[in-house]
Amino acid sequence: MSEQRQDHDHVFEVAKSREAEGLIVYLKSSHGGWTFRIVPVRDPGQPRFWCLRVEPCAQASAIAPTSSIAPYYTGAGMSRDVLMQTLDAIKTETAAWLGEAHQRAFRRWLLAVSAKPLPVEFEPRVAPGAKRSAERPSTVPSVLATSAEVAREPAS
Repeated sequence: MSEQRQDHDHVFEVAKSREAEGLIVYLKSSHGGWTFRIVPVRDPGQPRFWCLRVEPCAQASAIAPTSSIAPYYTGAGMSRDVLMQTLDAIKTETAAWLGEAHQRAFRRWLLAVSAKPLPVEFEPRVAPGAKRSAERPSTVPSVLATSAEVAREPAS
């Protein structure tokens, strides 16, 4: 893991993806289990430049589900060279990058999202018959039938 950034005991670390994903970077929150996917995209206001779209997601994977929380955009108007320097700074100097004055609003957004409970669909799947963690009981009733229940249902 790279350097860490603390805000009242809250730490963000670079998370490694199992697959090579080009320029995508992931930050993992130490509280609440949130992961944030940082993706370089064309700046909507200046399409010849770049910015970073940050999406709350389930894990460090391009195919991981994203949250219904709207993405955050930071680093508007970056040239390709500045984009590459910024991605390198995120990977190697996470704490310093998050500590920059122009990242205050972004840090507040990260902390606000991290304080929210993870969506149920972000929780790891539990094998049939196994119990969920006592820390976070499911509040959503299961709508999936077990294979035994499906076998008992009459054919239509």
